[in-house]
Amino acid sequence: MSEGTDVIQFRFYLDAARFHYQQMELNFQDATKFKYYLLAFLPIARSVTFVFKKQFHDKEKLMAWYCIKGKELDNNKIMRFFKEMRNVALKERTPGMRSTSEITWGIDFIIGNPPPVEIERTKDGREIWRGELPIKSSKVVGYSFSELPKWFDENPDVMYLCGKYLDELQKFVTEAENLIEDKE
Repeated sequence: MSEGTDVIQFRFYLDAARFHYQQMELNFQDATKFKYYLLAFLPIARSVTFVFKKQFHDKEKLMAWYCIKGKELDNNKIMRFFKEMRNVALKERTPGMRSTSEITWGIDFIIGNPPPVEIERTKDGREIWRGELPIKSSKVVGYSFSELPKWFDENPDVMYLCGKYLDELQKFVTEAENLIEDKE
């Protein structure tokens, strides 16, 4: 039954996209690695529907479903957004992103060790800090796409959007697998 191995192929691409998403989570604090996995995620995730179409191009009923489903996906703003992001990533540059960090800093006052910062008071009572503030910790708390199409009104958080994209692809794969099982 050759169709069984075909199902594995487009699901395999979904699983590969999910792997890269998980790697983005695991490498969240390393901006370079995070971008590497995002750059791998975009084309692999986009390939799920391409692989399905290629594998079942000669199955009339499945292609009729795919034609209808393809129109739905074209009208889905998450799918449309990631199609654009994938095109940018493959043909132009790394998608623009911003990171948001949480920084904890403070001055430990230890007898005999003055703070590394001078605090000067102005005549109107404001404080001016001179010198370097010691950072106790810094961690990335979010990445967001910085270049969004005007029509796109979703939360720009990268992990949130990639998760929603995986959800849409999962729906596609599940529906396709159910149709294939019905045909057997």
